[in-house]
Amino acid sequence: MLSSGSGTTTSVAESAGRVDGLAIFPGPSAATTLAQVSLKMPIVLFSTPPGEDGHHRVLADNAGGMRELVTHLVTDHGITSLGFVGALRVADYRERFEAFRETLTDLGVAAPDEPLDDSLLGEDLGYTAVIEALREGTLPRALVCASDQLALPLLDLFAAEGVRVPDDVVVTGFDGIFAGRLSTPSLTTVRQPMEAMGRTAARLLMDSSRSPSAEPVVVRLGTKLVVRASCGCVA
Repeated sequence: MLSSGSGTTTSVAESAGRVDGLAIFPGPSAATTLAQVSLKMPIVLFSTPPGEDGHHRVLADNAGGMRELVTHLVTDHGITSLGFVGALRVADYRERFEAFRETLTDLGVAAPDEPLDDSLLGEDLGYTAVIEALREGTLPRALVCASDQLALPLLDLFAAEGVRVPDDVVVTGFDGIFAGRLSTPSLTTVRQPMEAMGRTAARLLMDSSRSPSAEPVVVRLGTKLVVRASCGCVA
């Protein structure tokens, strides 16, 4: 039996002994539990950079996806004022921010040294820095959010404040969740190949069950830019 989960410490520990392998999105405090569980079954991690822990990984191309998104905003829309929203203590967000900065620099656009707002899903999504910039009239022309789940509440916040997206500010996400199609406006994003990532993880788990001593494998799959109304493209 293969299992996938959110990566909470409790759920991982409780799964040990009841499944043959785990494919999970690990939480920031799951390392110790994963080390214990991996002695009993193979594990594949999603969304965390390669490390020395011996786990297989299936990752999305965060850098490539962000590069394509930022290039679209700069070259197709002529935007030269961009801010990043997302906390860098999240590994995926950090990779995306680094690519965000590198791409802007490569395109000859001034790149911020840090995110405009370090909001994090699961905490109080107050968007304090975004609201402050809005009040002070210093809001960038585009806000590049580290995930769709950060971008979608931001659309609601701007609607409540009477800020028009994309006329007043462009908002983009990353991940490609279904809710982005239904938002108002629909969300421009970078879609991760979740189905392909799941299939790859299942294959790695089955291979690991047959060869438990195999070296850890890291597979990084390509992403796809999905342009919609929130950046000013046709919905």
